[in-house]
Amino acid sequence: MSVPQRRSAVGGSAAEAEHDLPIDIDYKKLTDWLVSRKRLVSDWRKRLAVLHVQATELSKALPFGLLASIGCEHMPIHYNLCKQVLAKLSDTCERGAAKDWAKVVRVYEKGCVYLGEAAQLICNNTDYEIPYLKKHAASLDSQLIDLERKEDELRSSATAAANSFRDECNHLGIAGHSVRHELQDLLKELPGVFSGCIESCRQPGVADGMDFYEQFTSYSMQDTKAKLPTLSEIIAGSTEPPAEATEADGQKCEPQIESKLQVDWDFDDADDIPAEEMTVNWDIKPSMDEGTAAPVVNWDFDLEAEDDMGTAAIGDQASAGNPEASIDWGIDLAESGTDLLDCKPETEASAVTDSLLPAQAASGHGGDACIARLIADPDYRNCLLENLMELQAFLSARSFELQGHSATILAASVPETLQQIGSEACSGMLSNVNAAVASMSSDRLRQLLMLKTSP
Repeated sequence: MSVPQRRSAVGGSAAEAEHDLPIDIDYKKLTDWLVSRKRLVSDWRKRLAVLHVQATELSKALPFGLLASIGCEHMPIHYNLCKQVLAKLSDTCERGAAKDWAKVVRVYEKGCVYLGEAAQLICNNTDYEIPYLKKHAASLDSQLIDLERKEDELRSSATAAANSFRDECNHLGIAGHSVRHELQDLLKELPGVFSGCIESCRQPGVADGMDFYEQFTSYSMQDTKAKLPTLSEIIAGSTEPPAEATEADGQKCEPQIESKLQVDWDFDDADDIPAEEMTVNWDIKPSMDEGTAAPVVNWDFDLEAEDDMGTAAIGDQASAGNPEASIDWGIDLAESGTDLLDCKPETEASAVTDSLLPAQAASGHGGDACIARLIADPDYRNCLLENLMELQAFLSARSFELQGHSATILAASVPETLQQIGSEACSGMLSNVNAAVASMSSDRLRQLLMLKTSP
């Protein structure tokens, strides 16, 4: 290769390398640089505004879903969007609309208006859109971290709630699949639980303790009244069955209705009022001419058809001052009044427990009546527990006294029947009473009673 050829090759490669170098231009001055280099017309902003207006009007006439099909449904109008719409219309053979959009594209390309639009988009994105998106992304990241933390907390809370629910179901003895029906089935345990309570109350130690209590109070307080009546009924098996009107938790509604309705007209001082003042003044003052009869009110009562004997009998009763004489309104309060005032509430739980009452309770014999009464009557249950706790307090105090140094002195001051009961015997009685109190105040019985009274 000759020297001139070598120089020309070196000079050509240098020119190409210089042409490939990037131009470092500030993005804010990009439009000015394009105008100064004659790449962009000077009035490009006016042309761009006119193009946006025309493209916006044409977009309103586009077929439905066309912008969505190209993924530009909510994007602002720009050069690339116009080219995509034109290509889509050309594919769908929309010739009229395609011509209009082709004119818009040609105006964009004439004078390189699309370069000014691109430079404007770069400036807006750099100054506003990108910083906003960065801040929004950082906010979303922090929200995501908070939501993940809350999700972990809620998962742990849900796990704890599930474990608590499972433990409570195990404590109640149910599976937890159908809670309402399973809880209602638990009420079938009430007769068995109260049967155990009655057996605890009928232990020999409880009866001996009650006898000891009655003898001691009879000696010390000179009180011969019967003590602990409810406990005595349970031990003797003489408990009366619950009445039909008070089976649902002892809720009663006993209206006080008199058998006869007395109407008090407050005519006690009628003898002191003159006869002319006792007439009814109807305040009717018609204008009557001379010779015309006074107007008479027709009450449609045929007094002549009345029974002379009946009216005479009523007159005799009234004149004799019989307090039983009253007006018969044709209302039988004895039959209908109590039905209207029957307000015994019924719940699903009470209906279940009513079905659990033993059939033999109506006869009033054996332990069935005691069980039925304890299930249906809360006052009776409270009285029994109070009797047991009263006996428990007495035996506790007496057991403590018999274990002290003064037991010999106290034993000498009581009758011989009471002296035979020592500390060990009193402790045995107390243990039986404690067992009865524990059975009547157990958590299981309390739960079942709460289920029974719940709506």
